[in-house]
Order: sequence, then structure tokens, then C-alpha cells
Amino acid sequence: MQWTSFGDEYRMSDESVLAFMDLAYAAGLRVTVG
Repeated sequence: MQWTSFGDEYRMSDESVLAFMDLAYAAGLRVTVG
């Protein structure tokens, strides 16, 4: 995962989408459980 040029090149590839959903899911679990 590379977030270096995230602001310059805002392309949502399948990989980035899955990574974002994974992070959001983990954050949701942390908020719900903790």
C-alpha cells in the first residue's frame, strides 16, 4: 500500500477500495467492541 501520492492521484482501484473497507471495518469493530 502506497499513500505517498494519494492527494495527487485519487484513483480508487479495487485494491485501495478493499484496503479502505478493511480499515473502516476494523475501526468500526474497535468502536463497537471497545
